[in-house]
Amino acid sequence: MKPDFDIVIAGAGIVGAALAALLARHPATRKLAVAVVDKDAGKIFAADMPAGLRVSALSRASQNILTAAGAWPLMPAARMCAYREMRVWDARADNKDNPEEDGIHFDSALLGEPDLGHIVENDLLSACLQHLLESTSSVALLRSAELTAAKAGSNEVTLTLSAAEPGHAGKEREITTRLLVGCDGARSKVRELAGIKVNEASYSQRGVVAEVATSQPHRETAWQRFLPDGPIAFLPLANGHCSIVWSCSEERAAKLLQLDERAFGRAVTTAGNAVLGDAELAGARASFPLRRLHAIQYCRDGIVLAGDAAHVVHPLAGQGANLGLLDAAALAEIVAAALSDGESPGDLRVLRRYERWRKGENEAMLSALDGLSKLFSHTGGPLKVLRRLGLAAVARSTAARNQFARQALGVSGELPKTAISVTECPGESASAHG
Repeated sequence: MKPDFDIVIAGAGIVGAALAALLARHPATRKLAVAVVDKDAGKIFAADMPAGLRVSALSRASQNILTAAGAWPLMPAARMCAYREMRVWDARADNKDNPEEDGIHFDSALLGEPDLGHIVENDLLSACLQHLLESTSSVALLRSAELTAAKAGSNEVTLTLSAAEPGHAGKEREITTRLLVGCDGARSKVRELAGIKVNEASYSQRGVVAEVATSQPHRETAWQRFLPDGPIAFLPLANGHCSIVWSCSEERAAKLLQLDERAFGRAVTTAGNAVLGDAELAGARASFPLRRLHAIQYCRDGIVLAGDAAHVVHPLAGQGANLGLLDAAALAEIVAAALSDGESPGDLRVLRRYERWRKGENEAMLSALDGLSKLFSHTGGPLKVLRRLGLAAVARSTAARNQFARQALGVSGELPKTAISVTECPGESASAHG
């Protein structure tokens, strides 16, 4: 008996919705019956929707993937800010540090690139992708439904969905699929149901996020100053403000959220060493826990993980959404190649090709960010001296700066075809990961 769907994606966030859109546009997968399940799906997309606190620094690779998915052209230009430069530097104990003398400068013009990436609101991008799926005939967006059980059989997975909308709450129904994809975040229900373990560790930090107005223009530059208990980043927004992401101790985060608006602005100004002048809170603020997470396996028969369900990284390099979008593009490419070869998308040998491709790439990024976080958390001694020498060496080396910049652009490593060049309709592709 034919399953209800070829692929069911749990999670209608950026990664899950992008995966569904990519599958719907590829010649080899566009006829697949795809469902996206999310109890919180249904955000109303509008160019003037309220600004969200969480933002992502999307790389060139992510831009290309979202263009292939059909979402990038729909994003309102007035809500996206290209950043053309980036300055990263280490705080001095006497606060006499200077980003032009104590850190690394990346300039897109020197790389022959129009920019280094774009700062985009997560909620806006997610709503845009969901809006795109609304008009995609091969994709069913199952709103107000929550996945509660999954049982893998020989050729299909049986899912139990529980209704979450008022008047129908708790009502269950079953659907079947050839492949279940977990794009449902760090506390993934799919991962739990599949019995996949994770390596997880807390950084004992929180990320404080807020939108601030600064007395000096951001100059389309991303600024990041490393403090003893974590970095503070000023990410440029299209309205002239900055989105801050301040990684700090849990105690400091709690105090920052309790400060009045003026005191909070002064704290942000001090943390950034007034690199953009005085900062003033321009909206709400919030915080989230920082931790490292990596799934021991990415797949089981008929089940696979992508995005935060598979890995969570420290936000100091802004790579979370970029890694997730690379997962989505890689999985779409693997599935397309498998179908062209007459294989089922849920076959374990197919899913392991994706796992071999992405698990190593993600582990390398996790380890690098973990190391950087630990390196910059030391306030004195030999490590601090080595850290300064390392920053100075990279600042002097054009080759080293270019390599870091290529990683930030997302154009290094083994990339999916849709991440490499801008195309609005990816063609047939065969994978080299068999």
